[in-house]
Amino acid sequence: MFYFTRLLLLLSGGLGLGIACQPKSPVVSSPVIFADPLVLALAQTNILADRYVGRNPQEHAQFARFRQLLEKYPPTQIQALTQHPNPVVRAYAFWGLAKQQSQNLDEIILQMARDTTQIRTLVGCLADSSRVIDFALRLSTTDDIDPEARKISPKTQALLQQKGP
Repeated sequence: MFYFTRLLLLLSGGLGLGIACQPKSPVVSSPVIFADPLVLALAQTNILADRYVGRNPQEHAQFARFRQLLEKYPPTQIQALTQHPNPVVRAYAFWGLAKQQSQNLDEIILQMARDTTQIRTLVGCLADSSRVIDFALRLSTTDDIDPEARKISPKTQALLQQKGP
């Protein structure tokens, strides 16, 4: 059996069949999710909006798209969006992972530490602008934006303070 397996690997390499013994990454940047109409609309609107903005009792359309995205895709696909070219999509992706109580949140925010791209935000009654990392930190260290969102560890907070902007 060993001889046959070795022969198969040798032949497949020689024939260009590309059999590889590489582990698969748990996060795959899926062109499918990048091209999803919900993702495209989030990027085109280019504002990060909370569920309710101002005194309007109806869910904001941008937040509705975000909510639908979380219902449609598993966390691994949402995590892929943290690498999206649009900063609002990246911020919503981080929020989605925090809402889904992702165990990878600390690792992800460390990867986002240098994301200083400015985004426009509508949270509560405040229209503001914020850097992606600042939004992610506020979301994952306070209850201001989403009290149910997973929070990062004190150790990760300390690491981020050491890195600085």
